[in-house]
Amino acid sequence: MRSVPGRDRGGAPVHLAAVDERCFVIAQLSDLHCGSPYFDGPLLEAAVAEIVALAPDLVVVGGDLTAEGYPDEFRTARQHLEPLFEHGLTILVIPGNHDSKNVGYLHFSDYFGAGDVADKGDRVVSISAPGFDGQVAWRVRVVAIDSSKPDLAEGEVGRERYRWIRDQLAVDADFRIFVLHHHWCPFPVRVVSATRCGTPATSSPFVRSRRRSGALRP
Repeated sequence: MRSVPGRDRGGAPVHLAAVDERCFVIAQLSDLHCGSPYFDGPLLEAAVAEIVALAPDLVVVGGDLTAEGYPDEFRTARQHLEPLFEHGLTILVIPGNHDSKNVGYLHFSDYFGAGDVADKGDRVVSISAPGFDGQVAWRVRVVAIDSSKPDLAEGEVGRERYRWIRDQLAVDADFRIFVLHHHWCPFPVRVVSATRCGTPATSSPFVRSRRRSGALRP
């Protein structure tokens, strides 16, 4: 990856990243918290401009677009993210717990569309991208889960959703990517919030499979 000069929507200079064409590139944004007193619009504009210039294979907006789930906050988020849609990038947006406050889960669908599961913001996308030889395409499957709980500052993926998740990941693909707003399992440090998987983390079928691969350790 190398740095190239560019400008944001306001004309201000920014440093843009350029990547090897053989890479499968994912750009991620999360925790925008539009409406918060700490929200920095110009900073988000610069980030969006850099992503547009990068032209990644996938853009993931991983939740907490708003501070309190109000319509005007979603409107602000959509306005700032609009260049990503205008340039035809593949975009996957899921809600976070802040987006479900004050019936924000309804406003989310108004501004970013309904999810692939009734009453949830779950998203599934399949992408084909050029492989290293430039001919054989990589088949990438992305499953993103809405772990938010209305009006609560926490998340949960209940075990009743495991089968659906397995089914979505069971397709023939070279790479499978799982997107979740909060932590997959508790960290060995204090965290403000974490996503529960319905059963203890060590008994989750997904965590077990990752533990066997060595990606997670006791």
